[in-house]
Amino acid sequence: MPLIEAARALQPRPLIVSSVRDVVRRSVSPQRVAETLETFSAFDAALIHADPGLVSFDRSFAGWGQVKSRAVYTGYVAATCPALGASTPQIGTGEVIVSIGGGAVGAPLLRTALAARALSPLADRTWRLLVGANLPMAEQAALAAGDGIVVEPARADFTTLLRNATLSISQAGYNTVVETLCCADRAVLVPFGTARETEQTDRAAALAERGMVGVVPSGTLSPESLAAVIARTLAGPSIRSFPPCNARGAAATVDWLRQKLDQATS
Repeated sequence: MPLIEAARALQPRPLIVSSVRDVVRRSVSPQRVAETLETFSAFDAALIHADPGLVSFDRSFAGWGQVKSRAVYTGYVAATCPALGASTPQIGTGEVIVSIGGGAVGAPLLRTALAARALSPLADRTWRLLVGANLPMAEQAALAAGDGIVVEPARADFTTLLRNATLSISQAGYNTVVETLCCADRAVLVPFGTARETEQTDRAAALAERGMVGVVPSGTLSPESLAAVIARTLAGPSIRSFPPCNARGAAATVDWLRQKLDQATS
């Protein structure tokens, strides 16, 4: 706040902008929402890095009515997805990719995915488990690779794996979900959620309502429930059959900022 106050006192006064994701924690108290709105009164705009056609900010932020006049949707910020074609690397073709982002809370998903493989319609495919850097070493050691199972660290070519895979199974963090929407054929989301942590649950629910992904709700994960959702997801439409999500958030943010700064200096 001292930094913002100092910025507001400068002449000429700089543009002050907040940058937020598609979903905020819905479980915050009314007092915290009021504090957020008070803080935002010092800002000129909020850039929401989302596609409102998929996940709208008002689903999770109770104070939307007070900020929407200064809110700008930029589209999602996403890594570039390799195009399909003869020159595309074939790594991961036909596989099931199981990923957990950084991995701090992903061990249950990895263990359950291994147990669900034999119960699922994709038991004959290679399942590639990507462990995050924050997964405890003891948990990593317990994930035994074997026939049809690959266990390895998270990879820089994750979007290529998504592009080539038959199915992605992951949590529902921002980066993974956006890359999944841009690159994957079909996906099952297993959001991490608690009474206080609602972001992943809300993001997954918004996409499931549109029929784009399968979801195993937080607290219901088991080999049987995961295998059942995998079967339903394979029987449903491909993510690629839906209109592409707006993932030009990085370029749109730059364009918007340049436009506003040009207006201020003209």
